[in-house]
Amino acid sequence: TGSSSSSSRTQTSTPEWLSQIQKDIPRTLHDVQSLESKDARESLLRILVCYYYRNPQAVGYCQGMNLVAAGLLSVMDEADAFWSLVCVIESRIGYYTKSMAGLLVDQCVL
Repeated sequence: TGSSSSSSRTQTSTPEWLSQIQKDIPRTLHDVQSLESKDARESLLRILVCYYYRNPQAVGYCQGMNLVAAGLLSVMDEADAFWSLVCVIESRIGYYTKSMAGLLVDQCVL
């Protein structure tokens, strides 16, 4: 029993943001042939995780980023898709934030 208690202390749970990304990837543009492969899904995971680490406080990961990243990944390589995602998210201040304040304001205006 000593080994089981030491192994439970070393186990860490998956952070909520990573768990959400892992849930979203299989349901992201599943009908796009270029994104059906395991390699494409792993690229999408890397893009989203890298963006989380780029901007964990203001944005992190929020709903909808997977669709934007997948669309970009379907037409460009992983590095270009990542930097394009950065441009899209960081040029739309308030859309891709935890509160989504910019998006909510635009919805009220429209």
